[in-house]
Amino acid sequence: ALKGKPVLHLDATLRPELAKTIFPALSAENVEVMAPHMRVRHVHGSFGKSMLCPSAGLADDEAQRRKNRLSECVDYVRWHARRVAPGRVLVVTYKAIEDAFAGIENVNVAHFNAVAGLDCYKDVALLISIGRPLPPSTELEALAGTVFGHVPEGSYRRMRTGITMRSGISRSIEVLSHENVKAETLRAAICDDELVQVVGRGRGVGRGEGNPLEVH
Repeated sequence: ALKGKPVLHLDATLRPELAKTIFPALSAENVEVMAPHMRVRHVHGSFGKSMLCPSAGLADDEAQRRKNRLSECVDYVRWHARRVAPGRVLVVTYKAIEDAFAGIENVNVAHFNAVAGLDCYKDVALLISIGRPLPPSTELEALAGTVFGHVPEGSYRRMRTGITMRSGISRSIEVLSHENVKAETLRAAICDDELVQVVGRGRGVGRGEGNPLEVH
């Protein structure tokens, strides 16, 4: 029914390469928005599922290691919740460890892929995102075959990319990306764009001097 009709597609995390599989004649325009009253802190470390989430069949020492790492994250949230009180805190992480943060005063908890569009956290003082929704390489390659009609070769690799600090100074950071361009597009859409959605729950672009947003 839409064939031949004009379509206006508005998307906070638009990736034209993906949208063009549905709208081949798509013409994209980007709108850059500032968030001068939102500050972002990147905490270095490994926070993947294999570092934090319990799993059946783990050796006792590995299960304890993950438990200890998760306990460190809980302590981090608890400390910062006290620091920003009476302001609210939103923690977004893996569904498997959501309950570990339940019951901390002033803290709301949610999990990845269940927060897009929610407006009920627009007044939080602090937003903490722990981990990321990263699909296994084999899963990503199969999905690329479905979306693009081409099963890519290659795998994830570590590389360095740049970040521009608030001061204008550039810094480098290690990231994980897929060697294949099409698979990397899907990885970014699944992982990076979900983190953009997570950070967006705090509505940083709408903050002012009286209600700044802190993101970790």
